[in-house]
Amino acid sequence: MPFLPAPTEKVQNWRPYMRKEQNLEACRPEVEQGDINTSPAREEYWKRNLAGEARMWFEQDARYFLHQSLSSPVLNVITKAEGAWIEDLNGRRYLDMHGNGVHNAGFNHPEIIRAVKNQLDEGLTFCPRRYTNIPAVRLAKKLAEITPGDLCRSLFCPGGTDAVEMALKLARLVTGRYKTISFWDSFHGAGFAAAGVGGQEHFTGGLGPLIPGAFHVEFPNYYRNPWGLTNESDVDAECLRQIELVLRREPDIAAVIGEPVAANPLIPSKGYWRGVKNLCDRYGALLIFDEIIEGLGRTGKMFASEH
Repeated sequence: MPFLPAPTEKVQNWRPYMRKEQNLEACRPEVEQGDINTSPAREEYWKRNLAGEARMWFEQDARYFLHQSLSSPVLNVITKAEGAWIEDLNGRRYLDMHGNGVHNAGFNHPEIIRAVKNQLDEGLTFCPRRYTNIPAVRLAKKLAEITPGDLCRSLFCPGGTDAVEMALKLARLVTGRYKTISFWDSFHGAGFAAAGVGGQEHFTGGLGPLIPGAFHVEFPNYYRNPWGLTNESDVDAECLRQIELVLRREPDIAAVIGEPVAANPLIPSKGYWRGVKNLCDRYGALLIFDEIIEGLGRTGKMFASEH
């Protein structure tokens, strides 16, 4: 990849620096979700499947419950779940092909249920500050054994947004910088910092300024990309060029954050992330992998970054 000439101006957004022949419309998906998702097909589904008690709970949900973005109105009322199957009030079973992103072991896994019950029986469901406990230390030790490289300490967070925001916080403290590079169409959580590095307007529209210095670039898409490129190495080179462009023009970049496999889903070449890591090392930035969706065995290795 050729080096870029030293710039003089700051980058406000990478899009003005794209080549003239780049076509943004060509890389947009043909169907997009909205915050409120209704369609003739969905309305027909409700007519056929929501009646009686299910209809009553459906209406009360709409009245009293506030769902995550892109999740309203709900599809149905679920009463049971086991393995990869969920069941509604009328006893109909559905194969859950989504898993909500993180249910790698499936619903109601007997080993997980047994571990939760055992911990409840022990009475230690919360560890007070300034104390430790054996299960937490055992888990941290196990994670140190299975994580790649020299990663050896863990911080447990209640959810993905918290984990991402803590990683960004640590990156600022370690580097003394505050800016970030992340990817368009990515999702890293709904908090201000996590949404700020995310690349979906659904989760940022109307919120005003989130975090300063959050720059976005294109993730490798070998099928549909702004440059009309079809060769894998050419797409990688252009995407890496965008990252280096920001790194060179914005010296305060603390970290590049991304999912090893974009949840769109987009699978980059094996050499792409090596190129990103080399750029991070060259310019003194950290590389943060968000593996909340694809970590813990989902890609065939314990962590997707091991590929």
